Amino acid sequence: MLPAADMWATLHGTDGIFAFHLYLLAQPSDLAERMIGADPDLFFGHFLDSWTQVPEAIPGDIRTEYLTAARAPDSIRAVCADYRASAYVDNIHDEADRRAGRRLTMPVAALWQDPGELVLPFDPQAIWSAWAPDLRTTTVQCGHFLPEEQPDIVIGAVRDLID
Repeated sequence: MLPAADMWATLHGTDGIFAFHLYLLAQPSDLAERMIGADPDLFFGHFLDSWTQVPEAIPGDIRTEYLTAARAPDSIRAVCADYRASAYVDNIHDEADRRAGRRLTMPVAALWQDPGELVLPFDPQAIWSAWAPDLRTTTVQCGHFLPEEQPDIVIGAVRDLID
């Protein structure tokens, strides 16, 4: 996860292809809800399946629970509302904070998955360093779902942060 202003600023052109869902879910109309609602298991299952590098990180029974919860119309609306807020509210707030020179003054932990051979269109450490002078970073050998795929590393980073 990146600050909204940085996420939207870096994921443009072909660099945004791997994050197509950001643009779909942030559409101001109900297009995304209607498309996802046609086959929510396919939509959400795509991310659960393709964004995981650690086999069995999301066991079948847990995957079923995720999909059951995600297919509810209120859940689909909530997911889209979150992405719309990122594009139309959070982004504006982040830019205002940046212009005002506001920074996170507490210790911050930023973890992200190792993209392997894929070159990210942004530098997570550089982005977070601009927002948080007391930054602790970890690149984790896994896919998108860090807590599910590498729980011990995530727990360790949180413990290091609060100890």
